[in-house]
Amino acid sequence: MGVVGLALAVNAFGTEILASAGVYLALMTIVYNILAVMVLSAAQHQPEQNLALLMSRSMVSNPLIIAIVLGLILSLAQLRLPEWFMTSGRYLADMTLPLALLCIGGSLSFGRLRGNRNFLIWATVSKLILVPGLAALAGVLIGLRGTDLGILYLMMGAPTATASFVMSHQMKGDADLAADIIAVTTIFTAVSSSAGLMILRSAQLI
Repeated sequence: MGVVGLALAVNAFGTEILASAGVYLALMTIVYNILAVMVLSAAQHQPEQNLALLMSRSMVSNPLIIAIVLGLILSLAQLRLPEWFMTSGRYLADMTLPLALLCIGGSLSFGRLRGNRNFLIWATVSKLILVPGLAALAGVLIGLRGTDLGILYLMMGAPTATASFVMSHQMKGDADLAADIIAVTTIFTAVSSSAGLMILRSAQLI
């Protein structure tokens, strides 16, 4: 969502949507991390006190949440980082997705893909079609139109985050399945996002 979804939204609607998309990203990053810890902990039958500790630890140590908090502090204080620092940060940001996908691609196994076929199909359809479709429908019902609805659809329809592979591995989940889901949803997100935007535009909603 923070890399692919944000890039899709900017390419579709321009850089002026960055503020709206950034607020949405900040809120959903916190929600997703809490839900991820709860689901992975429940699968391990963690006691309630351990679940609360894991959620707190995940929130405090998550680099995305740390970056969001620091960004908000800088924004509220109206401070600007040096241009050389921003340029270096942009170069580093441009490398993150390709490097993450290279690592995940290197861990892929076609034999494992066949074994996880049912899980992969369900996860891909849910992530790229059902979830963004239902989110867009909910957005229409509450009155969202134009770029706001487009941002909601594209951000919800982004492929599964590469960070989920790391979290699954750290919490003793099925990291291999997480890697497969990331790879497959990333491959098909261009098709699903384009088709969804065409449907929304043909319906004159965006």
